[in-house]
Amino acid sequence: NINNLPDLLFYGRAGIGKTTLAKVIIDTLQTDYIELNASDERGIAIIQGRVKDFAKTQGLSNKIKIILLDEADNLTKDAQDALKRTMELYSNNCRFILTANNKQKIIEPIISRCGGGLEFLPISKDDIKKRLIQILNFEGMTIKDDAFEEVYSKSFGDFRRILNSLQLLDGITKNIELKHIDITDIHNKLRTEGLLNSIKNKKYTDACKFITKEDVIPLYHTIQSLDISEKQKGEIAKTFAEYDYRRQFAVLDFLQLHALIAEIMIILGDINGTR
Repeated sequence: NINNLPDLLFYGRAGIGKTTLAKVIIDTLQTDYIELNASDERGIAIIQGRVKDFAKTQGLSNKIKIILLDEADNLTKDAQDALKRTMELYSNNCRFILTANNKQKIIEPIISRCGGGLEFLPISKDDIKKRLIQILNFEGMTIKDDAFEEVYSKSFGDFRRILNSLQLLDGITKNIELKHIDITDIHNKLRTEGLLNSIKNKKYTDACKFITKEDVIPLYHTIQSLDISEKQKGEIAKTFAEYDYRRQFAVLDFLQLHALIAEIMIILGDINGTR
């Protein structure tokens, strides 16, 4: 019964099934819902806007509605305070399902309201392999043991990352072997190199269109491997550290990413003789 559904907090590492379970619950209950991602809009505006507007209205089905808020740990503290008030104010009309990678970034009143939260433990290697084989069989594909071992190792047990990597092989092969895993590596490398070339060639707009938060770590390691001065490497490290710090408090992630690109362009300016 949806009336007995409490507010829920699912937390654990990325790619482990938190959002998938939330969607299963919503699909089972067959009620009105919206899905929002707090990594896109991290500030109080998203809570006072779309979240509050949806929570305070009666659903078409006259059932209690659900708001699925992914990556809630990306919300600023002010936004979380506003979320707590919204959860309390509209509890007769709406339930919240929150997902988070890091429970420590969620304020205690929200955790308490969600009964302490439900931790998602890492999926065992054997379970990942069994499920992956089921999916591949459905798609008419197979994977060799050594190829699985390689992609598992490079994904650090992130099932979503495994699926995304192997999806790149669609149309290339039906029988995945170790040699094919290099294709996914090459794709990721080409993406990082393409982003770096845009930065080095001062194509700021292109780089801004290109970059996502998933590109940050590969970009850092690629830049650190360049033939640049020790001073520049130090400045690069400091710039990335500042980005990582600022994004914990920023409202809009994309502004931080664009600022990161601008800083890197300045630091790497000497490569092209223009600083």
